[in-house]
Amino acid sequence: MEKTINRKDIEDIVALLYERIGEEDTELFKEVIEKSGFEFPDKLTVGQFYLKLVYPYMDQFLGVLIRGKISTNSDVIFILTHSRFIERHFVRLIYRAEGYMHCADKSRHIMDRLLDFYRDGTKIEFDRTQKYTYHLPVIIFTTHEDIISFYEALRDLYHGSPEAYAKELAKLLPAKPSGGEGGDIPGDTKHDSVAPIEYGEPPTKSLLPLFSDVASPYANFIEKDGGK
Repeated sequence: MEKTINRKDIEDIVALLYERIGEEDTELFKEVIEKSGFEFPDKLTVGQFYLKLVYPYMDQFLGVLIRGKISTNSDVIFILTHSRFIERHFVRLIYRAEGYMHCADKSRHIMDRLLDFYRDGTKIEFDRTQKYTYHLPVIIFTTHEDIISFYEALRDLYHGSPEAYAKELAKLLPAKPSGGEGGDIPGDTKHDSVAPIEYGEPPTKSLLPLFSDVASPYANFIEKDGGK
């Protein structure tokens, strides 16, 4: 007689797999920590943590790995080692401008095109004639120049120079929000809900088909004011 596998059996198997993976990671990390020779003082400073752990294992190791296996371009290295920092800025602004639907897909696509540009010089261009275009931004970050300008401002911001970033935000954000319904950005657990914002001149009626996947508050704005 064959034994049937129920939901509880599957859950137990998955839990066991996660436990094994966690144990293996713990042993690996213990070995790395022991070989580092680093001892945590009673009053650990930010500088001590960075110089002893972050710099040698994150900055140095990943930098050498990327230079040896992927590219020696400094922007390729920065994009790969700080992708979460960069992508979070893109996704938040795309969400504000275009709504919840596919904002993560659009930001990830921008990240991939950024990497292609700095790795092999491929200009960022979006093919809007292809069958599926849900991953293409339609209001902001629609041109090569816009994306590169914002990315370079983010890079400067990370290194402590906020001037270019402030100028980019001044171009991207209007003086006041539209007052529409807000919502949470996917994966964002540290910020309050934000409202979609009206960006510059409303799109013309000819662009309305492109907005089929935009959240309803912004779509309502387009229908009301953009179809004149």
